[in-house]
Amino acid sequence: MEKVILSGAGPGMSCSIARALMEKGYSTHLFSRSEFGENLAKELNFSYSRVNLQSYSEVRESVDRAFSDMGDLSAVVHAAGGFYGFRKLDEVDEKLFLDAVMNNAQTFYNMVKATVPYLKKRGGGSITVLTAAPNVFKNGHVAYAAGKGAVTYMVKQLANELSSDNIRVNAVAPGFFNKQGCLDPKEDQDLLMKIRYSGVHIAKAVAYMIENRIVTGQILEVDGGHSTVLESGL
Repeated sequence: MEKVILSGAGPGMSCSIARALMEKGYSTHLFSRSEFGENLAKELNFSYSRVNLQSYSEVRESVDRAFSDMGDLSAVVHAAGGFYGFRKLDEVDEKLFLDAVMNNAQTFYNMVKATVPYLKKRGGGSITVLTAAPNVFKNGHVAYAAGKGAVTYMVKQLANELSSDNIRVNAVAPGFFNKQGCLDPKEDQDLLMKIRYSGVHIAKAVAYMIENRIVTGQILEVDGGHSTVLESGL
């Protein structure tokens, strides 16, 4: 049975991921700093840590606690992020830029740094992070692009570095999804719909990344096909 840490639990896609992990019978420890995450952990009978993911010391202590609770660690799913919303360059100040990078790239770094020693010790495992599909970048801003773009290339570098330790590193890149994913578990949705998709599709993609033992260094876009729509040439 997989022993998983899910970080950044909230009411959107990460909530759908948590429910998918529960349905698969995975032992899971949730990281969150919100009351929602704590309540979700209680509902799903997961162990829980309230942690500021931007603090490496807090993350390291919480990873140690999660390992102690579960007795092992085989997979990490990092769903923290945010800072979505269109803004022009002159509307992005230095604080927003730095916060976006910290909330996306720094939190991912902290999770990887704290969990890799456990994965190495057991002989391998998987790390899956949520980034963003191209159609989301087009509707975001430079700070969001910096944070998620950093995560995307961190996946490539880490997959290369950690492959000799049998640690797989992948990303799922969502398009536009319902921010209340737990309340909208629809699966019968078509390509190119002009709606926000259900988080259940992201949850399935994350489960695939955990389970497929030879996939690493990949960015799996799950966006209803919108990234395939290209503008006409000249």
